[in-house]
Amino acid sequence: MAENVDEGNENDFKKNDNDRIKLGKCFKNLSEEEKAKFRMVGSDIAQNKDKEDDFVKGTQKAMETRCTPDRFAKLVAKLSEKKKKTVVELGFESLLHIKCGRLKRDLCSWLVQNFDPFTSCIFLHGKSISLSPRDFEYIMGIKDGGVDIDVDLGIDDIDKLRNEYCDDSGYIKLKTLESKLVNQMEVNDDFKRSFVLFAIATIIFPKSGLNLAPYYLVFLKDTSAINKKNWATWAFKGLVDGIQKFKAGQHKVVNGCVLFLEVIIFFKK
Repeated sequence: MAENVDEGNENDFKKNDNDRIKLGKCFKNLSEEEKAKFRMVGSDIAQNKDKEDDFVKGTQKAMETRCTPDRFAKLVAKLSEKKKKTVVELGFESLLHIKCGRLKRDLCSWLVQNFDPFTSCIFLHGKSISLSPRDFEYIMGIKDGGVDIDVDLGIDDIDKLRNEYCDDSGYIKLKTLESKLVNQMEVNDDFKRSFVLFAIATIIFPKSGLNLAPYYLVFLKDTSAINKKNWATWAFKGLVDGIQKFKAGQHKVVNGCVLFLEVIIFFKK
């Protein structure tokens, strides 16, 4: 029977803003005990290196991901206080405190191999731990606002936004967003959309491409509704689906917030 983290001590799962702020800092200033967790997992990686994977018999698949918390953190460091305040109002305050540097690829690869996308369970330290969008919300600090995200609705209603954000290739360039967020002085709807798009591409739900498809603009058209979206559920389901397709050999890149798995080991003993 999997251990369901939703049924644990309620005090461990209070939505406490201070806990979320500490999330980013824990990467930079690890205690010896926390470092030991990485060493223990690293030992597990070595011990399991030659084991068969349920999806890829007899091999360990090299993992690729577009999840780049280091790039995101560098961008955040260049934002003015006024811009950061707007990010807080959008509901993404916790992302401002991510300072973990690059993903630890060997660790993340091992965690992906030990995650079962059909049960949403991860196997750590001899235990099967069931994960859910609520865990994503607690650990990453990204909330569900009550409204589901549907990228298929109203794609024909965003022609004006497509002309504004997409280049001649029809895609939204990450470098363009990056430059705009740093250099644009006015904090308006354009800034809000650009920040969320950049966060999606680097943290929340990065996919295999280097740039973004225009359908994301569908649910960013009304910027006043951004904090009402079910971001945690969307991101968690996207990661689970990304791992499933990677293990099945359908994708060479793991779509989704792989950072979430790396942070898991700080919370699940």
